[in-house]
Parts: sequence; C-alpha cells; structure tokens
Amino acid sequence: MLNSQAIKEYAYSVGFDAVRITSAEAFPAAERVIKERISQGLMDGLPWFTAERADVSCHPDALLPEAKSIISLATSYLTEQPDLQETEVPRGRIARYAWGDDYHDIIKPKLQQFSAWLHEYAHDQIGAEAETRLFVDTGRMVDRAVAQRSGLGWYGKNTNILTKGWGSWVFLAEIVTNLPLSPDEPLKASCGSCEICLHACPTKALPNPYELDNTRCISFLT
Repeated sequence: MLNSQAIKEYAYSVGFDAVRITSAEAFPAAERVIKERISQGLMDGLPWFTAERADVSCHPDALLPEAKSIISLATSYLTEQPDLQETEVPRGRIARYAWGDDYHDIIKPKLQQFSAWLHEYAHDQIGAEAETRLFVDTGRMVDRAVAQRSGLGWYGKNTNILTKGWGSWVFLAEIVTNLPLSPDEPLKASCGSCEICLHACPTKALPNPYELDNTRCISFLT
C-alpha cells in the first residue's frame, strides 16, 4: 500500500490547506437526505439537482468503476476584511469566496498537478497504474459527505463543513482513485448546543439544524 503521509505532504506542497483520505464506499445516509430534501421541495429552483443525480454522486464506483479511495482536500479562502470608509453611497456586500479569481480556475490546476504526481508515485512505488477522477464543486460528487467521513471536518448546523482552523471558510475538492489508501477517521467534533447560525440567517433559510431551504437562500437568489 502506498504511503498516505507522503501523499498528504505532496498535497500540502501544491497549496492545499487540509487533506484527508476515506474509502470509496457509498454514502447511503447522504443519498437518503438528498432525496428527502428534494421531495420536501427544499431544492426547488435547482433543476439539475435530481434524485437521479444522487444515484451517481453518492456512489463513487459510478464515477470510477474500480474506485477504492477518495482523497479529500480543502483550500482556505479566509482573508481579512478590508478597511471600508463610511460614506452615504449605497454599497453592496460580496461573499468573501468571490473576492478573488474564480476558485475553480485556481483549484483545478492544483488537482491536475496532484493527479499527475500521484500517477508517477504509484507507478514508481508499487508498479500500479493509477486511475483518477477530479472534482471541485461542479462534478457529481457529494463533497461534504466525503469531507465528513474523511475527517476533514464535521457537519455544521448551517449545512456547511466546519474545519479546525478555518471554520467553514474552505473550498472542497476530491480525487477518486483506484489506489488502496489507508483511510482516516471522522472527527468527533460537533456544534454541540450552539444554534447561532440558525437565528442569524437573515432570510430564515435554516428552518432546522442541518437543513437548508434553498428557496430562501441569498446565495441562490443572487
């Protein structure tokens, strides 16, 4: 089996801030929740978010038939708030993740570089021909379920993945591979009794813990 620590160290070297590994087993709990949310109408307005999509996204072997492992990756976008001069001119607020270049354009080349290295590393170390599938937000992959099971973070009541060190200020990405890698354990952390996010949401898009009503979410409306 390949040295998982060496793989993680390379991921850090190309610019990822957190990396964990999980198996490529299915995600039945995530599939159940997704289909429940769709049937409840909470995903209305996203015509591409279908039950059929969940049939694929929650089963890594549907994405790569010989899938054995998933490398879960995070890149932090936590940056300092710029100093703003108080004026009477109306000013909009832009989500912090959109302050810079398109994150897809930043992360995808890192994934490609990482994948190319992984192919060479597997060939040199164990004579294996690696197969990989790369995902950064737009592909059919249940990002948060992967991040949770790999120990990259835990589910917050705001439905985001929360990480130690960066909170929810991270972009998620994955590499599904046919290589057998030692999996990490999920974190035991949780939100506990905290429900600040539920009450802070200005449009009440979080009606219950771990539940998002997409039709009320500002991110969807914009």
